[in-house]
Amino acid sequence: MHQNMKEMLKAIYGKEWAWIKSLTLGQQLRVLYFAVSFALALIVATSDSMPLIVVSVFNLAISLGMLSGVPIDKLEE
Repeated sequence: MHQNMKEMLKAIYGKEWAWIKSLTLGQQLRVLYFAVSFALALIVATSDSMPLIVVSVFNLAISLGMLSGVPIDKLEE
């Protein structure tokens, strides 16, 4: 069963995983930082604290700017 699950995940995310593995460590960390910032912004968006929302959106904007050095031309749809 474990092997079957691994094959299913490879079939679904194989191209994306190969793209991530082709990036340098710094680029991988930038992608990870963006993913965490995006998830945090989604979670904080449900709160009632306006300063917290502003800080999380500002953090998301910074992480989005950091993605400019990551080559996405090798990422297939």
